[in-house]
Amino acid sequence: MKAAGRSALVSGGQGGIGRPTVAALAAADHIVAVADLDGSTAPPGAAEAIGCDLSDPAACVSAVEVAKTVAREVGRFGIRSNVVAPGMVRTPMTDALPEEVKQQARDDSCLGRLAEPKDIASVIAFLASPQAGHITGQVIRVDGGQYL
Repeated sequence: MKAAGRSALVSGGQGGIGRPTVAALAAADHIVAVADLDGSTAPPGAAEAIGCDLSDPAACVSAVEVAKTVAREVGRFGIRSNVVAPGMVRTPMTDALPEEVKQQARDDSCLGRLAEPKDIASVIAFLASPQAGHITGQVIRVDGGQYL
């Protein structure tokens, strides 16, 4: 499924969830901008890097509100805006957590496991695809039922 030059902004595109997301979107011909905590370079040939910090909860709430406002304001032009809210994802950062913290997250998940980065990346790629053409202004939880 090709996107024919559509644009996407990926926060944290250097590793963890971000890197497979950037790869999936770039493979579908999206123009990808990567927002990372340190503004470092994006994966070669895949994206343009933009410095940004979404690590604090207030910024995340703001990002959700911005996405909803964008959906309302520019939807009539065919521009969609959604937020993906992952639960705990197995990344080098979470690998360093104490085992009891990871086990609690697995226990809290209806699926009994942590998400893999590709689990999140595939949802993002779907939302950016023409198949999700009527989805906008939504927060899509990809948490294995962790927060039900």
